[in-house]
Amino acid sequence: MEGEAASDSDECKLAFWVSIAWLTILTIFISILSENLIDAIEVCGQTDPGWNIVGILGWPYAVDL
Repeated sequence: MEGEAASDSDECKLAFWVSIAWLTILTIFISILSENLIDAIEVCGQTDPGWNIVGILGWPYAVDL
C-alpha cells in the first residue's frame, strides 16, 4: 500500500522534452513581447521629447503621496 502511494506521487506529470519545448516557446514569446515594448518606448521618446518613461512609471507613487 505504501509503495503504491509513493510511486503515484513520484510520477512525472510532463515529460522532460515536453517541458523543454514549453520553456522554449514561452521564452520566444516573452522575447517578442519585450522587443515590441522597447520599440514602442523608443517611438514615444522620439515623437514627443517631453515624454519621459520614468515620469510615467513614477506617477502612481507620486499620486499616493
